Amino acid sequence: ADDVHALGFDFHIYFNPFIYEGSKAWAETANNGWLVKTAGGTPYTFTGAKFTTCGLLDLDNPDARAWAVGKMQAGIALGADGWMNDFAEWLPMDGVTAAGPSYESHNKYPVQWQEVARAAIDGVGDGVERLFFARSGWLGTPQLADVFWAGDQATNYSLGDGVPTIVPQGIGLGIVGISTFGHDIAGYQSAGIPGSTKELFFRWTQLGAWSPVMRTHHGNQPDKEWSWEKDQETIDLFRRYAELHMKLVPLLAGLATHASETGMPMWRGLALHFPEDAAVWPITDQVLLGDGILVAPVVSEGATSREVYFPTGRWFPWNGGAAIEGPVRVSVDAPVTEIPVFVRAGAVVPMFPDGVMTLVRGSAAVPDASSVGDDREVRVFLGGSGTFTEASGLAYTLEALGPVAGALGVSFTRDGGSTSELMACAATPVSPCFEDTGAEFIARVTGPGTLVVRSGGADAARLAVSGGAADRALAIRIAR
Repeated sequence: ADDVHALGFDFHIYFNPFIYEGSKAWAETANNGWLVKTAGGTPYTFTGAKFTTCGLLDLDNPDARAWAVGKMQAGIALGADGWMNDFAEWLPMDGVTAAGPSYESHNKYPVQWQEVARAAIDGVGDGVERLFFARSGWLGTPQLADVFWAGDQATNYSLGDGVPTIVPQGIGLGIVGISTFGHDIAGYQSAGIPGSTKELFFRWTQLGAWSPVMRTHHGNQPDKEWSWEKDQETIDLFRRYAELHMKLVPLLAGLATHASETGMPMWRGLALHFPEDAAVWPITDQVLLGDGILVAPVVSEGATSREVYFPTGRWFPWNGGAAIEGPVRVSVDAPVTEIPVFVRAGAVVPMFPDGVMTLVRGSAAVPDASSVGDDREVRVFLGGSGTFTEASGLAYTLEALGPVAGALGVSFTRDGGSTSELMACAATPVSPCFEDTGAEFIARVTGPGTLVVRSGGADAARLAVSGGAADRALAIRIAR
């Protein structure tokens, strides 16, 4: 585990409630009566996930739960930072648990399995942050499971179980209180169907980068799956989107904190913010990240464009270009290396500067978030008002003051300091200064304070940046 940590990775392991016949765990549990039983009192057995005979831990039995907690804490003692808390949806309906007929425990069994994991982590009491991720649940799961993933999607574009199922599943989970959500990039299940393709891997990677959690999986038949290391083009694309996801962590962590405090999920169906717009209710292939970022993944094989519905508002392409006024449907280009993403006017998106490679602290191999401190790249989309607060409390308030047209001028007032009129940056930028690329206006300033944008001689917008170190470096990228 120490070697893994030194490389900038957390060390995660795996648990499920299956107890396989003939194993050491079988001897420890079956001999003590800790497995789900038949009506005749013998262990209830079936063919498990390994395609061999197994039983299920009886989570209505407190001794069985204590045994499982001990196994998980033994993993922590070996250096584990968390685990996949897999399965728990297989409790048979015709068995017997310590509480009675198993059908009465069927729905709560996943929650009991998550209670075991939560007890194992919380019971260590050493102050180290750990997590587990789950795939099944019921009432009570949102308070217990740190992360949820979509399960074992097929390695294809099928409407029933392929990449098109990810957005509706994420939206649905968010509505019931499960917000920190991810999925197996390029799918998992390829038994009886072709493995994942390079195109599918590209499309799923793009969606993963704009998901609350970005996660790969080798699939259940790795030899026939396309994966990140298959060729140089794939490595380059995966690196680009993984770096984007890492840069988005200040945004994602802020949304996660907001979700835990208010219940408003990170991924949101369009109807959550535009309930009066009848056109958004049937949409299952677009999702809002927060309240201002519209993600429209390509989920059809071979497509290099797609139709996007834009609700009321002004929407800027994330990668630059002319803004689109909604409500309107537009066919947008989507080359195989790109995902259509748009940001609503008034949005503020805080990001890490380039270079952060891990959230694991203390790695000697790669820079972690502490290497940039409170420095941020902040993307601002003019034409509206909005606020955003990071998990750490760093806050941004954008106010629309007037129309934006023509050349821009910018001034910055540091908290407790004087006002500076920004001049064009030299070849080596020295704060405060600005760069005008045509597509965006980049103000480079130092410290918390207030940036005022002028257009046509009048104030057009004001961005207040509060909190953080007095010498924090800010690259404020203004889309207009």
